[in-house]
Amino acid sequence: MHISSNPASEMADNAQPIGVIVNVPIDSIQPAPENEHVYDQYDCRHQDDDIIYQSVKKLGILEVLTVSADGYILSGHRRHWAALMAGLEHVPIRRVDIRLSDLPMDERLRVLTAHNTQRRKGAEEQIREELVNTNPKDAYRALRERLAARQDEAYRSSPTAMRIEGQTTRSAISDAKAAFLDAVRYEVMAREAYWPLSVRQIHYAMLNNPPLRHSSKRKSRYKNDRESYKALCDLCTRARLAGSIPWDAVGDETRPVELWDCHQTVADYVHQEAKYMLGCYRRDLMQGQPKHVEVVCEKNTVAEIVRRVARDYGIPVTSGRGYCSIEPRRQIAQRRIASGKLGLVLILVSDCDPDGDEIAASLARSMRDDFNVDSVEAVRAALTVKQAQSFNLPPNNDAKTSSPQFKKFFARHGTRNAYELEALSPGTLTGLVRESIESVLDMTAYRREVAIWESEAAEIEAVRQRAITAVLGKSHE
Repeated sequence: MHISSNPASEMADNAQPIGVIVNVPIDSIQPAPENEHVYDQYDCRHQDDDIIYQSVKKLGILEVLTVSADGYILSGHRRHWAALMAGLEHVPIRRVDIRLSDLPMDERLRVLTAHNTQRRKGAEEQIREELVNTNPKDAYRALRERLAARQDEAYRSSPTAMRIEGQTTRSAISDAKAAFLDAVRYEVMAREAYWPLSVRQIHYAMLNNPPLRHSSKRKSRYKNDRESYKALCDLCTRARLAGSIPWDAVGDETRPVELWDCHQTVADYVHQEAKYMLGCYRRDLMQGQPKHVEVVCEKNTVAEIVRRVARDYGIPVTSGRGYCSIEPRRQIAQRRIASGKLGLVLILVSDCDPDGDEIAASLARSMRDDFNVDSVEAVRAALTVKQAQSFNLPPNNDAKTSSPQFKKFFARHGTRNAYELEALSPGTLTGLVRESIESVLDMTAYRREVAIWESEAAEIEAVRQRAITAVLGKSHE
C-alpha cells in the first residue's frame, strides 16, 4: 500500500486527490459534527477506546481514516481522537468524493453510519444507527400493516369441524344456473376489499342488476324476496364447495368461533412472537379530543366493515347484535371514565326499522340515566330513511307492525318501509361511518397525533430490529 509523504501532497482540502492515501496535518481534518448524534464520546476509561489509544501511541495509525472531500471524518473518529491524545502531527487518510456539508442532515447521518459498519458498537449506538437508517414513512406504513394483520387475525372466523352421520350429496351447478353464478361471482369479486361478505350483502348487491335464477324460466328474475334469498344461499354454498367462489369471500359473523393460539414447539412460538415483537405500537389518537368517542353497531354482519374504519382513528367498536345488554353499556361508560373526558359521543350504526331506531335512542338514554354520563351526544351514521331514499335502497318489505316501536317509527318517518344495513354497498357504508366520525372529531388534533405516531414509528422500528436480532440472532423481516 503506497502512502504519499511528499509535502507537496499536503495541499488544500478541496484539491487533494480522491481515493489516494495521503498523509495530512492532523488539524487539517475535523470530526463530522453528526458523529456525536450516533456514536458515544471517547474515554480512555472505556476498554475499547483505551486499546485504540495504546495502539496508536505505540504503532501510529495502522488503518487509514476516511475523509469527505470537504475535510470531515467519515470513518476513524476514535483513531483521530487517539492520534490527538498521542501527539501525532500527521495522519493517513483516503478522501472520498462526498461533500458532507452539501447534504441534508438525514443524508449526512446515513453516510456516516454507512462508513462505520466495521466499528464495534454498544447497544444504544446500534439502536441510534437503526433509527438513522429507518425511513419514518416506511416504518409507519409497516406498523399500520402489522396492526391491521394482528387485528384481522383477532376477528377472523373459520368453520368448526363436526361429526356427521351418513353422507351428504349436492347436485352440481347446472348450465341453467351459469348466468346466476356469473352474476354472483361478479358482485363478490367487485367487493374483494371487504371480504368476508355476508350472504345478505350479496343478496342486496344482486338487486342492482338482477339475473335469472334459471335461464329457461323467465319468471325466475332475482327479487328481494325469501325465495330468491334461499336460492342465493344454496348457490353460494355449492359454489364455494366447488371452488367457483373463493371460500374466504363469504363469512357468517353471527356464529363466531373461538380458536386457541397453540404451538407445536417453543421455536415456533418464539418466531411468531418475534414477528410482532414491538411491532404493534398504537398511539392513542384520541388523546387530544375534547370528548370520548365510541361506535356501536347493531349487526355482526357489517361489524367488520365498521371496525376497519374505526381502527384508523383508534375508536372502540361495540357490536350489539341488536339491543346492547347492560354489560357492554357499562364497559362503554367505564372507558369514558378512564379517558378522563366528561363528554361522550356515540356513533350509531343500525338498521332503518322500528327496532333500529329504538336501539339508537335507548343506548343514549341508558348512558345518561343508568351510568350518569352528563353529556351524551348520539350521531346516527347509518341507516336513516333519508339515506335509504338517497341511495335508492330496496326496502325489506314493510316495517314490523308487531314491533312495540312501530307506531313511533311510522309517526317519525311516515313510512312502513324498513331498510337493512346490508343493502348499503360496503364502500358506501365505509364512507358514511368515516364521515360521521370526522364530523365529531377535532381533525386538527387528530392529524397532529397521527404525525407524532408517524415519527415514533421510526424510533420503535430501530429498537424492534435490535430486539429481534437479539432474540433470533438475525433480522426476522
